[in-house]
Parts: sequence; C-alpha cells; structure tokens
Amino acid sequence: MEPVKKREFANEEIEPILKEGFTTDRAVGFLLIPYLLVFNFHELMKKMGITREGISALNISLELVYMIFFSIARVSHLDAVNNSSDRGFSVLCGISKVTHHTLLLGFIKSFTR
Repeated sequence: MEPVKKREFANEEIEPILKEGFTTDRAVGFLLIPYLLVFNFHELMKKMGITREGISALNISLELVYMIFFSIARVSHLDAVNNSSDRGFSVLCGISKVTHHTLLLGFIKSFTR
C-alpha cells in the first residue's frame, strides 16, 4: 500500500484548525471536494498560469467557486462569512481566514483583462 501523499493545495495554516476541530454551517461544501478532484481543478489552475505572491490563485479561485456554491451574490458579502465561530468556508478554500473582498476583486480584475 502506497503512503498517502499530501495534496499540493494543502495549507499549513489550516492544519491546526483541522486537528483541533471546528463547527460549521457549511458542511455541505465538503461534498463538492470529490468533484473538484475529479475535474482536476488544481491542475486547471496550474495550466492557466496565474501566479501571485501570498495567497495562491488556487485558494482564491476556490473562494469564487464556493461563493457560487453557497449563493453568495457579491464579493463584498464574503466579509459576513469571515468569523471565528464558523471556519468552514475558509477551510474549504484551504486558507485560515477568508480574504478581504478588495483582494478578491483585484484578483478577478487581473485575470479578466
């Protein structure tokens, strides 16, 4: 049996959150993970060639995917899901805290040009 490989998009910041455990109202989002893996979402992001410093393009793209999945209509509404009592959204995106909406808007503008 082969050892389990750590996924490329795993983030060291969320490991303590996963080990200590968390509660979330967004547990249904974990059902989307197998589909993201089947469609090689992380490979698609690599092929697009979007690189950036700090939070990876993959993590920011996952925020966009989960915004659609959870029917979050506006980027500015992401601030409402950024709380310490429900870390589910940020953990789904592979980050410890949801990014500020201005960073997300800048990301969207940079790759839609």
